[in-house]
Amino acid sequence: MKRITIVGTLVLAALVVGCATPLPSAPKKTSLVNIPALNIESDAEIGQSMVSTARKIETPAIRLVNALTHSGGTWTLSISAGVLPMYLSSDKGSFYREQGPLVLTTLGVSQPDAIGGVFIPNDKSKPTEVFWMGSFGSPVSDAHPGIEVQNAIYESWGKDSFKRELVYSGVSQNTISILYREFINDMARPAFSQELKYDLSQGKAIGYKGARFEVIRANNTGIVYKVLKPLD
Repeated sequence: MKRITIVGTLVLAALVVGCATPLPSAPKKTSLVNIPALNIESDAEIGQSMVSTARKIETPAIRLVNALTHSGGTWTLSISAGVLPMYLSSDKGSFYREQGPLVLTTLGVSQPDAIGGVFIPNDKSKPTEVFWMGSFGSPVSDAHPGIEVQNAIYESWGKDSFKRELVYSGVSQNTISILYREFINDMARPAFSQELKYDLSQGKAIGYKGARFEVIRANNTGIVYKVLKPLD
């Protein structure tokens, strides 16, 4: 992981960004992830997901090595150490947003819903900055010496993504019950839910919609299994 350390003198450097021309959003990479991994022993209790697919979103980010507090004269901003995903970008550089509660006061008044973080300029001869989004949607920034960051990736799971899963429902005699569900926008699709039953006396390998998994043992509290093939 490459480490970036940029130190600059404290100079007021408010970015001039037209209100009518919003900055581009951060680039994002999406991928379909199968859970759990194949061919490893997994377990689930009744009501828990056994096999699922979900859309993972990866955003370029930085890891702020040390927490910082900055005073910009009429405003004071505190940022916690940790991963800050890219929020906006411009031809001058990239803005990385604090994910936790941002501590910002302007003219001595706390701003509980403020957005802010660290700005990394494309020109490496210029100092890094701290920023917050002003009332007109443009970032207010100020150079801050000694900000130490590392390259990182921020992972999140989109609620607006399509998701499918198989949920363990229990066992009776030698027959296990599994519920298949589909979600869109984090809401279940009733027409795409189905109760499935499998007689384990016919074999330990079962499947549905392309998924294949081996039942190792099952009872009325949970199931132990291996996923051999994910949902199509």
